[in-house]
Amino acid sequence: MMQKSILKGFAVRTRQQFIQTAVSSGMNPAQAQETAYSCFMYCTAKCCLEANGLSYDPSDIVPSFRLHECLKSSAETVINSVREFISETEWNNHVQLIGWAHQYYHTEQKDMIFADKNHMQIAEQDIPTATQFFTPKWLVKYMIQNTIGRLCPIPETEYKYYLASATPNAKLSPEQIRILDPCMGTGHILIYAFDMLMQIYLEAGYSSETAVRLILSRNLYGLELDRHACETACFALLVKALAYDENFLQSGVRPNFFFFQNEIAGSLLSESQNPEIDRILHQQYDIVVTNPPYMGNSSMPKSLSDFVRKAYPDSCQDLYTCFLERCSALTRDGGYLSMLTMHGWLFLTSFAALRQKILSTHHIISLLHLGAYAFDTSDVGSIVQSACFIMQKQADEQQEGLYFNLCTFRDTEQKRKAFLNPETKPHRIAQEQFSRIPGSPLVIRKNFSAVSEIPA
Repeated sequence: MMQKSILKGFAVRTRQQFIQTAVSSGMNPAQAQETAYSCFMYCTAKCCLEANGLSYDPSDIVPSFRLHECLKSSAETVINSVREFISETEWNNHVQLIGWAHQYYHTEQKDMIFADKNHMQIAEQDIPTATQFFTPKWLVKYMIQNTIGRLCPIPETEYKYYLASATPNAKLSPEQIRILDPCMGTGHILIYAFDMLMQIYLEAGYSSETAVRLILSRNLYGLELDRHACETACFALLVKALAYDENFLQSGVRPNFFFFQNEIAGSLLSESQNPEIDRILHQQYDIVVTNPPYMGNSSMPKSLSDFVRKAYPDSCQDLYTCFLERCSALTRDGGYLSMLTMHGWLFLTSFAALRQKILSTHHIISLLHLGAYAFDTSDVGSIVQSACFIMQKQADEQQEGLYFNLCTFRDTEQKRKAFLNPETKPHRIAQEQFSRIPGSPLVIRKNFSAVSEIPA
């Protein structure tokens, strides 16, 4: 498997080279940066298409992924390099590599944003770069398997991250399911949802062509603050679609993926300037799943800080808690909410009102307390302390949830293995036990009287 560090270093070097060449050709710095990014994504997208046996030009799929005249000679060298260190098999199995390329391309920009340890506020234009982090693949699988798997019949033995529950599952036709990621980044979570839905459709007897059209037109919805990330997500999903139907582009169906333009509150808004986004914001979904941005109120631009204080008074301390509240509103009654968040909302006194609001309207089906090192990104793994959960928007204080404490493991792979290890016994806790404690902190300790372990 290709080492991510290789792609990261390559993306940084190529960005520097492309920008320098573009500036030398007479472009101003802003034009040079946009041109360099466009050409870098063209090169990686071209390799992805070739590896998947698709003869399309990248610009046929995402018009902004195009090759500029001043970078043609440099681009050929870049394309050859990508072919060498990313194999066809890796592209076939991991179309999300295009998302890695996008994020790693912005490494220097992110480093510059956080270089000043005394900085107080993130500039509006830097919010997407500062808040984008990859969701580890195993957590994506946990989130999607335990949401889609509760709405559609699945062979549980094939989905090893699925947790059986005593809670009855409402089974729907795959055509009925609507899934939203309101902070989709480059689409990693929705791409895996596509894979799982595709298997469900095919096993139900749908043709691959029909299934692809239904998934993109009815099942998957995504919103994003960053245009570049949104375009990358569109590209990845369309490559997936073309693998099942090589004539899919002629169908006219396109992903329900849209980006906010000059609206830094993104999906926290109830109204947008874009009618397509409004259509998405005004619906409720069977599943809302996301890894939201993490940003404390003191680091927000003033306009965003003022907005969340007014619109989300119980959760305005951080963007991720605002999104927890917003995602709940976007989930239909009886639907499922899954998020990867920082862990502070579980127990901090400042989030007591938010906790009580969530616990009174949702049943926590399972929760992974991950702590530090949940992310495999080197610059965030030990800083961000996180939790990942599955909730149903349906109050049930008596039903027990499954709680895993994975905080002691020192990297995301160890946490994954511990989660899958049959000897790791989650705690079974009814929510009413938390409600008895002032502030309802979701604290899990071995000596907590309400905790009993699942029998082996």
